[in-house]
Amino acid sequence: MGKLRGYENPVAMASTVADERPTGHDRVKSEAGNSADPDQRDISSLQSFFNANRYATKKTIAQGVLDLALLASNAAQLKYLLKIGDSHEFYILLLSLIVSSICLQVIQAIACVILGLVLNINKVNEQRISDIINNVTVAITMVTVAINVIISAFDLKG
Repeated sequence: MGKLRGYENPVAMASTVADERPTGHDRVKSEAGNSADPDQRDISSLQSFFNANRYATKKTIAQGVLDLALLASNAAQLKYLLKIGDSHEFYILLLSLIVSSICLQVIQAIACVILGLVLNINKVNEQRISDIINNVTVAITMVTVAINVIISAFDLKG
């Protein structure tokens, strides 16, 4: 079963190669057996499989995509509010809330770019500033969510 229409079968080859080399679990066992401290063995085995900086970058990009959707929604609300003008009874309140939400989202996007592209949390000297920026980003997210809940309570279409 090594050939498939004149070509090597990659599935059959991968299974024979996989049978010959140790699995990741076996590698963790062998690495874990080299250290005397059990906690150190767990940390070193996790670090070999988990790149925290890569995870943080992916998380930041996913958050940015969601923020982009919220930004588009706020832009549509702002357009509609400006279109109807002063005839809306909560015009000034909604205008200030939508503009502040958009400004906070821009600040958050800048913080996410710094976290995702500039800082590397695998470097010890960059971990503290990364933690501070991450906490600021979480706080901005919470305030933005609260503002958008208030905006939705004052139904723009009504």
